[in-house]
Amino acid sequence: MTLVSGRPKLKMTPLLKELGLELPYIGSGGAYIVDPSKNLVILHCPLGQEETEAIVELARAAKAPIISQEPEHLYYEGSLEELEQLIASSKIDITGVEDSQVEILRVDDILQASAGPTKINICSKPGHLLEIEKELRLLNLPIYLTYSAPISLEITRSGINKGEALKILAAYLAIPLERILAIGDSHNDISMFKIAGMAVAMGNAPREVKAATDLVAPSNDEDGVAWVLREMVLKEYDPSCLRILNTDRTVHQYRSRKEIRMGASQFFSAFRSVFDQIEETQLETISKVAKWGAGAIAADRLIVLFGSGHSFIATMDTYPRIGSYPGWLPVHELSTSYMPTVLGNQALRQALYLEKVEDSGALSWRTTGLTRGMS
Repeated sequence: MTLVSGRPKLKMTPLLKELGLELPYIGSGGAYIVDPSKNLVILHCPLGQEETEAIVELARAAKAPIISQEPEHLYYEGSLEELEQLIASSKIDITGVEDSQVEILRVDDILQASAGPTKINICSKPGHLLEIEKELRLLNLPIYLTYSAPISLEITRSGINKGEALKILAAYLAIPLERILAIGDSHNDISMFKIAGMAVAMGNAPREVKAATDLVAPSNDEDGVAWVLREMVLKEYDPSCLRILNTDRTVHQYRSRKEIRMGASQFFSAFRSVFDQIEETQLETISKVAKWGAGAIAADRLIVLFGSGHSFIATMDTYPRIGSYPGWLPVHELSTSYMPTVLGNQALRQALYLEKVEDSGALSWRTTGLTRGMS
């Protein structure tokens, strides 16, 4: 087990020490990989000078605070008030780790203090950051953009992210990617989720992050990481089961059971995501149409629902078994000229269906005696 973080070495060291982790780790959003047991820097890929200057100048023009990372230093350019707010919002109290909070050096000119940063964070309100992100993309700089938090736009060198760093670390440790389980809760974890054998999001992760994973665990406050390790790792390598798990066949069967659980979780996560999108983008329109429909039915008029193709589902749902709901007139257009064998002897009345011929909709409108004032 190891850590993959957007934090620099300076902030990761006390956590690694407390957890007793000696494996190589990934910091600065993938721009820094080190093997502490050998005191070996496997990768250190800072931003170029030209890119750094362009990023800083754009952030200054947008009046947004800037944080520049180096392995052993954190520099900040911006107002003292905003710095205090950032520290307060990002502070995490970790039991047993007294020195997990490190000093951020406030400077007047971050370019002079840190000419070759490993990573830059631009901090502001989410809407403001989206505008800054758009402007950065228009510059076509060789950089990688992601978010470590809604108020923090994370910038590394092009091709540098947690996913690419994990590939390098996996090769260094000779571990197949399909045998890696990645856990995360932020947008900057998505690149890592894409290449890991199994990806797990915390319950507190944003919707887009959950949608990119195989499984959603309990939240951080509910000890989600411990739950994943207990359920997905320790149970697999339970000493009492080693005799069985040593056979390829049993391992394959176990993976299949995992895949079933992952598939179900992925389905429900995607299902919730679709309905969340519908709510976010269409709720106002749905409410408006519902108001119109309720008003028509209350005035003893009809709502005519036409359906064709897959919209058959919607028209059928308004005609359950023996008749439609009061106020609804569902009419379904057949895809062929006649379908008695499909409809069957116990099917709905043939009059419910509309033949797919030219002007059939207008003909149906006339023969039912409906007028615009009625519907």
